[in-house]
Amino acid sequence: MKILIVSLPRTGSTSLMEKLGKENNVPYVFEPWDGTERQSYKSTDENLVLKTMIFDRENIEETNIDFYIRLSKEFDRVILLSRRNLNHSIESYAYFKHHKSEKFNSRQQYKWEPTPNLEDVKYELTYWNDVLNQLSDKLKIDITYYEDIYDLNSYEKLRKEIKVDKLI
Repeated sequence: MKILIVSLPRTGSTSLMEKLGKENNVPYVFEPWDGTERQSYKSTDENLVLKTMIFDRENIEETNIDFYIRLSKEFDRVILLSRRNLNHSIESYAYFKHHKSEKFNSRQQYKWEPTPNLEDVKYELTYWNDVLNQLSDKLKIDITYYEDIYDLNSYEKLRKEIKVDKLI
């Protein structure tokens, strides 16, 4: 089983990738096109979960939509992940980017406060959310929303009544 997750930041995509990998007993690949070269992906790889951000392709000579349409053909299942409340994603990502140089761990809890980059991040994420919606239309795949699979009141976060296998 090959699963592709294309998401906006701060949507629970890393936790979802890890959960799907563990439940299906397959390795996962974390953002191979984010510019860090931490992990790579080969189209010949089988049985894996690959998670990428909709904007993680700065050095590829192809539009993001065309790239992900082509890439999606290599996978058995594609999950497009966003948030119904885009402002929560914007605020969280702005906070993360602003405090990243302070070794802020993206999984640690924090108390949100306005950051100087908030308007820039709002512009970026609004644009990339539109791109994700266009990709959804072209692939004819509904977007999965953070709020539908995560429970903010639970330590485990993933909703117990939501079976992750329903996503695949």
